[in-house]
Amino acid sequence: MAPLRVIYTTHKHKHVDFNQLYTLFSILININHPSSFSPIIVSNSLHRILTSLLSQSTLLKMEFFQKAKVVRLRSYHDKYMLADENQETVFQDRNGCYNNAKWTVEIIENSNFIRLKSCYGKYLTASNMPFILRGTGKKVLQTLPSRLNSSVEWEPIREGVQVRLRTRYGQYLRGNGGLPPWRNTITHDVPHRTSTANWILWDVDIVELRPQNQQKPRPRPTPITPPNTRSLNPTPPELSPSSSPSAMMISDMDSLVKIDLRSPTTPEVRHIKLRKKNKLKATFIITLLSLKSNMRLKKMKID
Repeated sequence: MAPLRVIYTTHKHKHVDFNQLYTLFSILININHPSSFSPIIVSNSLHRILTSLLSQSTLLKMEFFQKAKVVRLRSYHDKYMLADENQETVFQDRNGCYNNAKWTVEIIENSNFIRLKSCYGKYLTASNMPFILRGTGKKVLQTLPSRLNSSVEWEPIREGVQVRLRTRYGQYLRGNGGLPPWRNTITHDVPHRTSTANWILWDVDIVELRPQNQQKPRPRPTPITPPNTRSLNPTPPELSPSSSPSAMMISDMDSLVKIDLRSPTTPEVRHIKLRKKNKLKATFIITLLSLKSNMRLKKMKID
């Protein structure tokens, strides 16, 4: 069935069917090829309502997943989508208590698309492999591509209290029913029959809420303090009967760090300095002895 293009008229209708309104709204949300639409006529009031609803369609799409971190998806057949233990396929089951019924939501920034990750760390993927030969439905798998691409991205579209998950190529996640081999399988396809149109609708059960983004406190800079420094306001030690102010001053002096600003001396340098010192002493002694001998000679000449 081709989508419908809405053309409003100045004719005033007294009654507006809400089901018709919602159907038209759902059709307008998913406009892909306007040239293929067939026109119908609605009133001015209905057109204004549809226009206001369309302006909020982007918010409605992501409402289910903005605050959800982990969800469960329940199909039209009241069965949950589960990740198979083989870590490759997905299926439906009525028991949603299993851990593999939980899907972690990853919101893609600056877009209306999300990724769904299974408990095995793999993404829900819309593959290009047909489910059966000459069938329109294609397989939905669990994969972990080396580079995330559009096959793991799904666009949630709200429809009442349910959602449809659409790929970037316009196909929808569908929980199949009926006889084998379709029973309990999951494919992605565009419904062509009215009887299977609701198979692309999913209920979303929020298992875990997404934590709110709390602003992290900025780390305080670490103060730079010199090593072995004493506090500016030290607590005075308790005075014992044997302690005295002089003893306290000596203990404080002992606690100070002695910093030698002179360059360190090696044993060779110390040996050279010692030799120079001894040489100076010997020169000084020889000079004194010579002065004494000269004074004795002068005294003997005088006598």
